Amino acid sequence: MATLILTIPDAEYTRVVDKFTLNQKYQQMISSGGVMIPNPQTKEQFLKAAVITFVKNAVRNQEAAEAVETARINTNAQPDPVIT
Repeated sequence: MATLILTIPDAEYTRVVDKFTLNQKYQQMISSGGVMIPNPQTKEQFLKAAVITFVKNAVRNQEAAEAVETARINTNAQPDPVIT
């Protein structure tokens, strides 16, 4: 299995993790059985999971777009006209 490494300079690490997790709505406290508890997922774990999800979704979306285009070409279909 290949590994993809994201390198963040030490001087920027805290800023990148804090701003990314804020942007992606990381919660320091979560509800568990109606009680607020500290989130067991660290900011770093959250960031890693979000990046993995982003990459997987980007690949799937591109593959789907290519499949649609291939099907359109193979059937000589024209794209639907724009409805105004």
